[in-house]
Amino acid sequence: MIYNLYRDATTGKIVFEANPTFSSLKSFVESELQEDIAFIDLLRRKLNSPTISPSEITGNSHTILIGQTSFQIENLYDDQEPFSGDNKDLLDLLDTLKSLIAQ
Repeated sequence: MIYNLYRDATTGKIVFEANPTFSSLKSFVESELQEDIAFIDLLRRKLNSPTISPSEITGNSHTILIGQTSFQIENLYDDQEPFSGDNKDLLDLLDTLKSLIAQ
């Protein structure tokens, strides 16, 4: 996945930048994850499990489906295409986000 995730030095907000194909992922990060360490850690535990059991978690505006090797994010209130990717990429994003929150 190609994206830019950083903490804005002026506003202090975490910013997620990516091309439009990542719009479902971007809205998931901005609305569901925000700076929610508990939810980030829940997803990280599921993804780090040696035997990942398929999971579906529905939040305020998104559903995330976690499979053995890949995930899919669906926006419940928008016609955006679901976003799919490798679990390793999602885990990398969650690790980066968690480190930014800790700053």
